[in-house]
Amino acid sequence: MDSITSLIVEEFGPSSGNNNDDEDKDDHAAGRFSPTRAQRCLLPTFLASVDKLLQRAWFYRIWVLQEAVLAPEDPTTLYGEKSITWDDFWSALLSIWKLAQEAVVQERHLLNGLSSVTFIAQLRFDWKRGEGSLSDVLSIVARSRVRETTDPRDKIYGLLGLLKPEVLLDAGGFAVDYNKSVELVYEEFAVWFMDSTKSLDVLNYSYNAASTLSLSSWVPDWSIPTAASLCWDAPPSLYNTSGNHPFRFRYVPSSLHRLHLTGLEIDTVKSVVRLTHGEGEMEDPTSETWAEWRALARTAYSYGSGTSEEPFWRTVVADKKPRTGRADNETGLQYHAWLLHEHQKAVSAEEEEEEEEETRDFSEFLRTMSFTVLGRRLFVTERGFLRIADGGIHTDDGIFIVYGGSLCFILRRIDEAKSVKGDDVRDVTYRLINSGAYVHGLADGEAFNIAQTEGLEL
Repeated sequence: MDSITSLIVEEFGPSSGNNNDDEDKDDHAAGRFSPTRAQRCLLPTFLASVDKLLQRAWFYRIWVLQEAVLAPEDPTTLYGEKSITWDDFWSALLSIWKLAQEAVVQERHLLNGLSSVTFIAQLRFDWKRGEGSLSDVLSIVARSRVRETTDPRDKIYGLLGLLKPEVLLDAGGFAVDYNKSVELVYEEFAVWFMDSTKSLDVLNYSYNAASTLSLSSWVPDWSIPTAASLCWDAPPSLYNTSGNHPFRFRYVPSSLHRLHLTGLEIDTVKSVVRLTHGEGEMEDPTSETWAEWRALARTAYSYGSGTSEEPFWRTVVADKKPRTGRADNETGLQYHAWLLHEHQKAVSAEEEEEEEEETRDFSEFLRTMSFTVLGRRLFVTERGFLRIADGGIHTDDGIFIVYGGSLCFILRRIDEAKSVKGDDVRDVTYRLINSGAYVHGLADGEAFNIAQTEGLEL
């Protein structure tokens, strides 16, 4: 087969041939996609057509991702007898992405589809420029969880080709062996990544509540499309929970599949919310779920009296701005603008007739918050800290700072009886519940100040 990557698509809808708008003409002349004024009026219908296109299975196949990224020429998308280059196709979708973010911030389904194509385009751009590092493989594997494969081992094997050969060579390579079980491939990949990068970040994806595989609690199941890690779009070293303490881990292949780490138990879970946010309702701050979350936040006493509001909004966005850094005052202003907007929607009909004041754009806050809270739970610790993590947490679970970890670990103690020289002893091990937990007030190494003050030991 030649280098053309083919795809059958549905038409966006005809564009107007009678466009006399100077602004629109300028956009088209500059090579930018810009809907006509008539299309802007029909924006919801237009975006629904784009959504239908981007939900096609073609965009979610692992091997298509590799073909599109590695194609030596600009791939061509085909629609019947019509064709368009991938770069032009992507340019059109980029403009649509901006429209969707500005006009329909609640349409997560559409934004997910656009994000999928954006991911392909970004990987292709990086490959053409010769960029990429070993740490990128984790982002690639994590963001490809939603992609389809016939063989679940290809969630790893099918993506290694996106790394430059010299990058893999420097890391000692990762052998492709289809004689190994899915479980063994996933376990060996996690160990290989930790050993090669001297980082525990791969463990941030190990929440496997929906897994049907026989995996250790610390091994991510890449075959299931779970929620993204809280770190997935964060710049490197955004969080530094373990401070300057060096990375430590030990793994001995055996039937026990245990991972040995060094860390400090700093706290325990005290109270957990009952409700989690679902699709479509998290944008409403007056919902029952948000009411429960705010009520729990008011019990977090470590931040001083009367100061629960800022820790709360920083927690629900994991104290970050996408791809740029930590949340700032602008993030807080957007949070308050969101609350004000919903209040204005609830006023009486007579008040609605009055001219409303222009409010601050809060779409960035909503997008970050949506990806942070969806499917996760808020809880308060015994020390009065507020935190957010994936579901499955119980009261009395331990909160640990693990050397080399960017965020807190939640571990559940397991005592197993075994015989040593004829005597029964307790073998203390832990099940990893979550390793990507954001705890407001413990994300920058503060736990070691507490440990030193209280004389806590490893």
